[in-house]
Amino acid sequence: IFLVKNLLDCSHGDFCGDETYTSLEDVRLDLQLMFQFPSRFLDNIETNPMPQLLICNKLYGREHEIAMLEQSYQQHVNGKCSGVIVRGKAGVGKSKLAMHVQELQSNSYFLVAKFDQNKDAKPLSKIGTMFNELCDLFIQEATHSQLKLVEEA
Repeated sequence: IFLVKNLLDCSHGDFCGDETYTSLEDVRLDLQLMFQFPSRFLDNIETNPMPQLLICNKLYGREHEIAMLEQSYQQHVNGKCSGVIVRGKAGVGKSKLAMHVQELQSNSYFLVAKFDQNKDAKPLSKIGTMFNELCDLFIQEATHSQLKLVEEA
């Protein structure tokens, strides 16, 4: 809106009448031309029909949290059964942190659940779903003898 207003206000300045916009329709037509044929209006600028946004996969300022998660994982590998809950306000990078740690670990199961405190009527059902996923993963990768041990237990 401000762009259009400024373009129309140019007629009140030092510009000649034929170099300024006198109506909203003139502005609309030129903006449409700019959108359809940007190279006519932009000198020495490469134009691409689809702008690209590149997002870096690096985590900044999360060294302490990553170290804590790696330590928890190592404790688990050494026989101390534990889990980790990553919590915080919306948009602080909880999911990105969890995905980063998942990429660092191999030969392990990694389960994720998102809890929405405002919309989730049964938050504990997410934990049940995670255990079901864990059982499915175990069944897919277990040897016959491991499955037999589970049946007998």
